[in-house]
Amino acid sequence: MPPEHHRTQETIKRMAPSEVEVSSTESLRRRMLSQVKTPYDSLLRSSDRRVQYYLDLIKIRIALSSGALRLRDAYAAISLLEEDPEFGISGTFGPLPESWSPKMIQRLIKNLRILRRTKVMGAQQIYSAIIDMLTFHNPHDPPRGRHRDVFAYFVHHPLATFSHAARDLQCHRSTIKTAYSALLERYHIMALGLLNGCAFGIQTFILFFELKEKSRWEHIRDKLLSFRFTKTLHRVTTSPLGFVSFAIPACSSNIAEMRSGVERISEKLFNYSSLHMMGTIARYVNPHLLKDGTWCLPDSLKGKVNMKSRSPEPASAIVSCPRYVEGLTREDFYVSEVAGYYLRDSATKIANIMSDRGHEMFPSQVAYRRAKLLRKGVMAPWLWFGRAGLHYNFCVEIVCDEDMRERVFSMVSDFPEVFISKSDRGVILWLETPRYHLKEYYRFLSSLTDMQGVERVNPILAVMRSGGKNYIDIFDGLKFGRQGFTHASHDVDIAEHVL
Repeated sequence: MPPEHHRTQETIKRMAPSEVEVSSTESLRRRMLSQVKTPYDSLLRSSDRRVQYYLDLIKIRIALSSGALRLRDAYAAISLLEEDPEFGISGTFGPLPESWSPKMIQRLIKNLRILRRTKVMGAQQIYSAIIDMLTFHNPHDPPRGRHRDVFAYFVHHPLATFSHAARDLQCHRSTIKTAYSALLERYHIMALGLLNGCAFGIQTFILFFELKEKSRWEHIRDKLLSFRFTKTLHRVTTSPLGFVSFAIPACSSNIAEMRSGVERISEKLFNYSSLHMMGTIARYVNPHLLKDGTWCLPDSLKGKVNMKSRSPEPASAIVSCPRYVEGLTREDFYVSEVAGYYLRDSATKIANIMSDRGHEMFPSQVAYRRAKLLRKGVMAPWLWFGRAGLHYNFCVEIVCDEDMRERVFSMVSDFPEVFISKSDRGVILWLETPRYHLKEYYRFLSSLTDMQGVERVNPILAVMRSGGKNYIDIFDGLKFGRQGFTHASHDVDIAEHVL
C-alpha cells in the first residue's frame, strides 16, 4: 500500500486540536479506515453501527494479513475500534500478529456473502461467522514425531533459544529452527506473558449471571459494555448463563462499591448472579498426553490419581500477586501490556511497537523492564498455540469453599490445557478438550457437585478466554500513584451506570 494510505496513531495525535475537537472517534475511525483498501470493501459496509464494528475489524485483519496494512497502522486502527462498546465482546479475535490465511479469509467472505444475500447480516451472525472461520481452519490434528518433541519442549520452555533446545533435545540447531517454523505456520505458536493486574493495583472481578428478561438483553449489554471498567462480556445462545468481567482500581472502598453495585443490578436484572473477586491465575499444559497424534485421558479422569508412578510435571505459568508490588512503575505497566505479546522478540521491536502506540522508550529500558517483570513474578511466560487437536473450549464456574479450591487446582493440573483462576468464591476454569473425550470431561464436572464443599458447577460451552479489553485500554490516562492504580478512580458504581 502506498505511504499516503497509512495513517498511524502518531498522525492522529499530530492533528490540530480544533480538528480533534470537532471530530468524534467515529469520524476519525471512518476517515482512517477509508484509506485501508481490500478487495471486499463493497461487502464490508453497513448502516448498522454494531454490524459496522465487526466489518471494520474484518477489514483491518484482512488488510494486515495480506500485507496491505502494516502492523503499526493496524494497532492505530484498532485503537479507534477500542472506543466501541462492542470491543468488550470480541477484542481482535486473537493477537494481531497472528495472520488470517487466504483460505480463512475466503471462507469468511463466502459466509458474509450468504448472510448479505439472505438479509440476516446482523452483528451476532457476523460474530458467529468469524468464530466459524477460526474454528474450521484451526488444525485439529496435533503435532507428531519431531514436531511433537519440539512443541512439547517450547511449551515447557517458551523463552528458550534454538541452541538450548538443540542441546537438550540432542539434535542440530537447524532441526529445531525448521520444526519451530513449521509449528509457527501451522499452530501460530507465540510466547506470551500471563499477567495479573493486582500487581499494578488493579482488581479484577467476574460476574456470572442469568437474565430475568431475555428481551432486555440488548439494552443491558450496551450498558455493561459502555461502563469504563468493563473488561469483557460473554453470553452465548448455547447457555442461559453469561459472564462479564471488570477491572477496577483496587482500593477497599472501590471493592465495596463494586460489590454493592452488583447486588443492586442483580436484584433487578438477574435470576442468578455470582460475583468472583479474582486472585491467583495459572495455566497448565501437559504435552506428555500427546501420543501418536492423539490426546490421552489424564490419570485424574481414569481414576488413577493415587498411582505410584507420578505423571510428568505440567508446563505451568502461575501469577499470584494479591496486591500492588512495590517498585513497579507506569512504564513497567506499559511494557507488561505490550511485551506480553512479544516475549521472544527483540527489545528494539517492542520499543518500536510501543512508540507506534504512543509510549516512547529506549530498547535498553524495554529489556530492563521486561526482565524486571519476569524476575518479580508479575508476568509469567507461556506458549500460545491454536487448537492442536483440542476441539472444544468452555468456561466453568465452580462455587466452592477454600479447601476445595486447592483440590480443584490439583485435579485439573494434569488436563491437556487449562487456565484456572482462584477467587474468593471458588474457582473458574477455561478448559480445552478433544472432542473424543468431551463426555469424560462433562462427567468429571458433574462429579464435582457431589463433593463436599462444592455448592455449584456451571459450565458454558464454546467460550473463548481471550477477547475484550486489556488493562491498558481501561487504565491508560488514569493516575498511577504510590500504589499503582489503587486509587486512580472512584467512579466504579456499576448500578448507577446500568440502572
